[in-house]
Amino acid sequence: MNQSIVNLTPHDITVISEGKSLVFPKVFKTARVSSKTEFLTNFDTPEMSIPLTQVVFGELEGLPEPIEGVFFIVSRIVREAAKDRTDLLVPQGLIRDDNGQPIGCESLSVN
Repeated sequence: MNQSIVNLTPHDITVISEGKSLVFPKVFKTARVSSKTEFLTNFDTPEMSIPLTQVVFGELEGLPEPIEGVFFIVSRIVREAAKDRTDLLVPQGLIRDDNGQPIGCESLSVN
């Protein structure tokens, strides 16, 4: 059976392992979870009143139904919102260059 990986994040994903690298280019479609920020209260300090909020997550957007033999690279939040899916991969082990900029990951983590 042929297997493939489709990158549904807004960034190219580069896996670097054993001295080699493989790039999974972003596609036109990005999987997301809708969210909204809700005000809870204010935290008052002598200098100012700081709003305290919480993020409320909603519906999954742009995540296709499972396809046999296909894995999807998604953000960690998308994978958390779709805990029952076993076909979702998340970049794991961020690798940075000498300037601290992300250049890839060590692996892809599966649910």
